[in-house]
Amino acid sequence: MAGRLLFSQDIEVKAGNPYKAVDALKKLYFYYNDQVMSVKIEDKVIVIQKFDSNGNFKQQREYTDLPKNSSVERIGEHNGSYYVFYSVWDGGTKKLELFYREINFTTGVLERESKKLLTVTDKVAGNFALSSSRLLIRNHFDFQYSKDHSRLLIQYRRVPRFKSDKKNHDIIGFEVFDRYFNHLFHSEVEMPYTEKMMDNLDYAVDFEGIHIS
Repeated sequence: MAGRLLFSQDIEVKAGNPYKAVDALKKLYFYYNDQVMSVKIEDKVIVIQKFDSNGNFKQQREYTDLPKNSSVERIGEHNGSYYVFYSVWDGGTKKLELFYREINFTTGVLERESKKLLTVTDKVAGNFALSSSRLLIRNHFDFQYSKDHSRLLIQYRRVPRFKSDKKNHDIIGFEVFDRYFNHLFHSEVEMPYTEKMMDNLDYAVDFEGIHIS
C-alpha cells in the first residue's frame, strides 16, 4: 500500500533546549536508538556532546589528552562501536604509529585506554588542513570497508623520494583488519609509472580481505 504524502503543514518542527554552541574545524554526528552524539575537533581538543531524539542537550565532555605530535585521522563506527583513530609521529625513531580509543556511546565518554593498530617506518604523506592559526597535517591514512563491513582497509602513501613528478613512483601501503582489529594482510606496492604518467583514483577491499583493486 502506498504511503500517505506529507505536505509542509503536516510536519511539526520543534526546537530543543538552548545550549552553548561549540564551533570546530570538524563536526561529526552519530545516531543510535533515541540518542544523538556529536564529536567536534579543534586542534587536539575533542568535544563530545549528547542529545536525545528531540534535540535536547544532555551533556558535554572535553578531552585534551591526546599525545604530543598526534593528528586525529578518523572518528567513526567500527563493528557497532565508535572510535577515535589518531596517529603519532616519533621523530627520534622515524615511525608513524596509528592508535584508536573507543567512545562509549551510552555515556559519551572517550575511554582512556589507547590501542596501537599499526606502525609505519619513515614518513607518510598527509593532507593539510587549516586549524585556527596553525597548519596541521591530517589524514595520513585512508579508511575503507568491504561491502559487508567485515574487513577494514587502511591505506597510506609514502612521502615521495623525488620532488619531481617526472621521477617519482608512488609507494602505496595496504593494511587489512577484521571486525576485531586483527591484522590480516600487509603489502607495499610501488607504482609501475611515474606520478606524471598516472593518477591513483581509488582502492577497495573485498570480504576475503586479501584482494585489493
